[in-house]
Amino acid sequence: MNRIIRQLTASLTLLFAVSIHVYAAPVWKVEYKNNTLYLAGTIHVLRAEDKIPKAFETAYQASSHLVFETDIGQLEGPAMQQFILSQALYTDGTTLEKALTKPTYQALQQYTQTVGFPLKMMNTYKPGFVYLTLLGLELQKLGINQTGVDKTYYQKALADNKTTQGLEAIDDHLQLLLQLGDGNQEKFVQYFLEELSKFSTEVEKLMTTWKSGNLKDLDTTLIQPMKSEHPMLYQQLMTNRNLAWLPIIEKLAKTPETEMVLVGAAHLAGKDGLIELLSSNNNFLIEPFSHSSASKNESIDIAN
Repeated sequence: MNRIIRQLTASLTLLFAVSIHVYAAPVWKVEYKNNTLYLAGTIHVLRAEDKIPKAFETAYQASSHLVFETDIGQLEGPAMQQFILSQALYTDGTTLEKALTKPTYQALQQYTQTVGFPLKMMNTYKPGFVYLTLLGLELQKLGINQTGVDKTYYQKALADNKTTQGLEAIDDHLQLLLQLGDGNQEKFVQYFLEELSKFSTEVEKLMTTWKSGNLKDLDTTLIQPMKSEHPMLYQQLMTNRNLAWLPIIEKLAKTPETEMVLVGAAHLAGKDGLIELLSSNNNFLIEPFSHSSASKNESIDIAN
């Protein structure tokens, strides 16, 4: 059990705002009258060789308050490990083997054997927990264990005495992730096994998509497949959260203080994305900041 908790904690530290893939996009400038907010599409994990586009740093320097999907600082505390256990374990006698059909359980078992993580160690845990654990192993295998954009700027904000906040409570955030697939375990496990099987071959494409900032490509390659193949997951991870965050972001944009809001860029793309939702309000002027104030090809070292 300790090994599993350590692995999940590492996974959550690397990927605290999971969305099946780790796409991201650059920064958008949101203006309301004379007030400015920067909406930054992030990537939650980075390889050692990956650089952060310069637009992020430019927006950061212009901002006094940073907003993340949740309170990153709470993720690594011991209280979170206890909360993770309370949400991740079956408590009614159900097991993963009982919750899945035999073919799906066998497919999951075969995959876990290939990554050296026996499924019997996770038989009392829910599919969301299993997915996060396996995703963490894939990330480590590919050398993706560097601090991502979100945590980089969270740490910078602390060092620079800038204020921070989360768009959603940490308990709600973790509960959402750990309960992925509840009520539809069979389809969810089949879906994430397919995603994990091709993850290693798509990493370079993911990084390129992030740096390009092309929301249309992001919508085509990530949002639409998720929406059509697993609509419940799309609703849980994307639509519901975007709608919950929208009034908070709109309120922040109207304050004299300049904010930088950092969310996984999958939340920016598509007709249910934050860019489209904000654009529906004619009071806001929205433009790609990476095109106006910093070259999209400029980048900075992760440590900077």
